[in-house]
Amino acid sequence: NEGFCGWCGAKVINKRITFKTIFTEFLTAIGWDNKYFFTLKSLIVHPQVVFKEYLDGTRKKYVNPFTFFAIGAAITVFVFTQFADEYVQRANYISDKNYELIYNKIIEITEKEAKVSLEEFIEIQKNISSTGLRSLLKYFTPLSFILLPFYALIALFVFKKPYNFGEHFVINAFVQGITFIGITLFFVLSLSLHPSIFYLGSLFTIIYYIYAYARLYEYTLKKVILKLLKFIGITFVACFLCLLLGFLIGILLK
Repeated sequence: NEGFCGWCGAKVINKRITFKTIFTEFLTAIGWDNKYFFTLKSLIVHPQVVFKEYLDGTRKKYVNPFTFFAIGAAITVFVFTQFADEYVQRANYISDKNYELIYNKIIEITEKEAKVSLEEFIEIQKNISSTGLRSLLKYFTPLSFILLPFYALIALFVFKKPYNFGEHFVINAFVQGITFIGITLFFVLSLSLHPSIFYLGSLFTIIYYIYAYARLYEYTLKKVILKLLKFIGITFVACFLCLLLGFLIGILLK
């Protein structure tokens, strides 16, 4: 039975607290309810409607874009954390033959006796590969949080009016929330099929960006691809300049 408090007017719920009610209330608080799945479906079917309605003020029917982004990121972190070791092992197991081919090719080209054995060479390469893969899985999501405003700024520069920086920030939060889910699905598939399938997640990200912005701006496929190439080009230049700046600062501080 439910009533209302005579002191503050708040609804009084007389049901006992169970783990189920706690879990349900927690999911509702972060937006993981029917509203989340409605937002997810709408972003897949007609993203431009979600963007325009949310930016125009029709917001209660959708999950907050930053909550949507955070939920996608949380799912990715959980899956990556749980299966990182399995993925690295599978990737290294499949790579053994490739390392052997590389080893033999090096000997063939240099026409010199190898300084390390094949087994040692494979072990060195596997350690390098494992470190790189673990770093990718570990820092992918935190880096996405850092880069979100950066992507929004580039989107503002590339796509421009009628949307401002804040609105592009919202659009990119929705877009990346979807791409998190796509990347996670490809990662799961890579565990059972082939490790390289994981990298199709990057292709999915590019395709969804094209799809979402093409629908929003009503661009032709050709025009939105040109815009995306501009987006990617600016991103690479900006990243290069940041690395160069960091390198120069490192030299000056020595």
